[in-house]
Amino acid sequence: MKRSSGRQRLSDRKGSPLTDPSDQEYRVGPGRPPKEYQWKPGQSGNPKGAPRKPKSIVPDLMASFEHALNAKVTLRQGEKETIVTKFEAGFEQLVTQFAKGDRHARRDFLLLADRLGILESLRKAMKKKALQVTLITPEMSDDEAAAAYEETIRPIVHLEDDDPET
Repeated sequence: MKRSSGRQRLSDRKGSPLTDPSDQEYRVGPGRPPKEYQWKPGQSGNPKGAPRKPKSIVPDLMASFEHALNAKVTLRQGEKETIVTKFEAGFEQLVTQFAKGDRHARRDFLLLADRLGILESLRKAMKKKALQVTLITPEMSDDEAAAAYEETIRPIVHLEDDDPET
């Protein structure tokens, strides 16, 4: 059994300064420091506390990266000039290097294709035997390599359009 003390809590008393803000007389006591030592409005409870964390540079880096990737560049294939973003030009270069047999480009291409779900389309095309692969050799010109790539990728694009599963 709990024994109650004879003392009431300061906030429980009627007419207490804690419950009655209209009381003009301010009494100093436990939890009620003198007015000159109280925190001023807007002042922190710990003015010499931990310093603020520096702002992250990640959003600025992402914005700069996106801006650089969206910059325009002119690609020249033979007599034909095309204006594309650097992002698109990078993908074209990756695919061309992959088609020429670069092992690093093959690794990057397959990893990217898997993450984007393109590998599944390739697998479906191979199952239907609709995929005709044209080997691109280093001796080929860029135009020949691009044409061979187009011949290889065209059936895949058509399969994606016709496939009811996707």
